[in-house]
Amino acid sequence: MSRSPLSLAPAQVLVERRTGGELVLRSSHALGEPPRHVNERLRHWAAIAGDRAFLAERAPDGNLTRVTYAEARLRVDALAQALLDRGLSADRPLIV
Repeated sequence: MSRSPLSLAPAQVLVERRTGGELVLRSSHALGEPPRHVNERLRHWAAIAGDRAFLAERAPDGNLTRVTYAEARLRVDALAQALLDRGLSADRPLIV
């Protein structure tokens, strides 16, 4: 499988030298808007690369068990719905 090269921001580091020898390093690039919730990134990758491996584990017999982004999203959505169906919420949380 051929992949295109990653498009990375230029390596530009702002250096602040403090008394006592401390260095504070910062990127000169703004981070951008963070995801609203953890599931947002899973939904994104399920939509654009659903067949790619999200998780993989080698079994004792040597076979690889794989879950794609699309499969993970279906499982997460089903679990979330099951929790909602049981009346769980911020006011009635699940403790694990």
